[in-house]
Amino acid sequence: MIKGKLMITWVSILFAIILIQSANAQEKSFTNENLEETVVDYYPPMPVGFDEKKYNKGKYILENTYSAIKSSDKGFVYADYWNIAVGFSYMGVKDEYVELAFKKAVESSLESVCAIVKSFYGDKPLEKHAFYKSMPETYSEFYKKCGSLKPSKKENTDLAKYAKENSFDLELVKTVAEISEKDQRHRKGKGNYYDDPVRLKKQNKLDKENQETIEKLYAKYGKYIGKSLVGKKYESAMWAVIQHSNLAMMEKFLPVVHQAVKDGDLHVTPLKMLIDRIYAAKYKHQIFGSQGGVEIADRQTIQKVKKEFGIK
Repeated sequence: MIKGKLMITWVSILFAIILIQSANAQEKSFTNENLEETVVDYYPPMPVGFDEKKYNKGKYILENTYSAIKSSDKGFVYADYWNIAVGFSYMGVKDEYVELAFKKAVESSLESVCAIVKSFYGDKPLEKHAFYKSMPETYSEFYKKCGSLKPSKKENTDLAKYAKENSFDLELVKTVAEISEKDQRHRKGKGNYYDDPVRLKKQNKLDKENQETIEKLYAKYGKYIGKSLVGKKYESAMWAVIQHSNLAMMEKFLPVVHQAVKDGDLHVTPLKMLIDRIYAAKYKHQIFGSQGGVEIADRQTIQKVKKEFGIK
C-alpha cells in the first residue's frame, strides 16, 4: 500500500516537473537584435493566478499582429511593435520585453506613436498612461519628445497634376480631397476635439455635409470611391466619413466597403475598423481590437465574423 502511494507521489512529482519544463520551454529571451527573428508566433505562458480574460485579450492582439506581419512584404512597422508591446503587457510578460517592443515602435516612427498615444489619452496626465507604470523613465522621455515635435507641414498637392498623371476625373478628385480635409479640420489640434463644445459643434456640421456628399457620390457612381477612381492618396476618404457617421449609415455602407476591399479599392484595415465600430455600438464588444476601451468578443463570434467577411 505504501509502495503504491510512493509510486503515485513520484508520478505526480514527475508530471509536475514535465509541466514546469514545458512552461520554461515556451519562455523566450528577447533582445534588441533578435526580437524580429524570434517573436512571431510566440505566445508566452500564462502566469499562475493571472487574469485569464486579460491574457486572452493580449493573445488575440498578438494573433492579429503576427498575421499582419506574415502577410506583409514590408517587414515590421511601428504598429507591429506597438501591438506586441500592448499584447505582452496584457499577458503579463516581463516589463523589459514590453519596453523593448515599445522602444522599437518609437524608433520606427516617433510621430506615429505620439499620434496613437494622443488618440488614446488626449491631455490626461502621464500617471494615467498604461505604459508609464511599467517604464516610467523611458515613457517620460518619449512623451517629452512628442511635445517637442513640430507640426507637420501641410502638404499642398497639385490636384490638377495628380489627376492628369493618373487619368482621374479632376472634379471628383477635388471633391474627395475636400471631403478628406473637412473630416479632419477640427479633429486635429491639441486635445480631443469632442471635449471642446465649439470644435465639436463645428466638426459635427462638417461631418453632416460630408455624409450628404458621400450619399450623392455613391448614387452617381454606384460604388465605393476608392483607389481606382481617386488613387491610393484618397482611397480612405469615403471610409473616414462613414466611420465618423451614425450606426444607420455605417451599416448601410458596410457591404460597399467590404466590396471595395475585395475589388482592391481599399485596404482591409478600414473594413476591420468599421466592423469594430458597428459591433461596439450594437453589442458593446469588438472583433479586431481597433476601438479603445471596448471589450473583445468571444472567439466563436470572432471566427464567425472573420469567415463572413473573408478576413484571415
